[in-house]
Amino acid sequence: MSGSSPTQAVRFCPQCGAALRADAQFCTTCGASAAGAPSSSARPAAASTSKAGRPWLAIGAVVLLLAVVAAALVWFNNAQQPEPSAAVAIPTAPVASQDIPYPDVARVSPEQAHMSAMSGEAVIVDVRGQEFYEAGHARGALSLPLEELPARFSELPKDQAVLFYCT
Repeated sequence: MSGSSPTQAVRFCPQCGAALRADAQFCTTCGASAAGAPSSSARPAAASTSKAGRPWLAIGAVVLLLAVVAAALVWFNNAQQPEPSAAVAIPTAPVASQDIPYPDVARVSPEQAHMSAMSGEAVIVDVRGQEFYEAGHARGALSLPLEELPARFSELPKDQAVLFYCT
């Protein structure tokens, strides 16, 4: 017949709960040792709860894997970004009078502006109209009329101080 008599109890794997052959030493499903496997006609309760816990184990593994990938992406993104350059420190001249427009804007003397531009720490931008620029401007100054500034803002360097002037 089938190899097991009705008087012989069915054994189940203590690890996964799978039915075992009468002479089995190991479970063919999970490979666990069959020694001490319970003999009964019903499956053990521990085996049914271990199977129910397996989806949570798989979900936990997927979440952990996603967290590791996200951390690696953040690290890689930070490694690719260049270090921000140190801010250019240009000494400002004290404001002699409070009757000037925009008193909160730092002022730079012409000598300081010239030295900063010649050393490559700054760029000088003339914001007057083209006709005034052509009539006379600071040596090395770029012409960027004030009305064109929003459209041409990307032309300004990101790694240098920008000194605007008008008269």
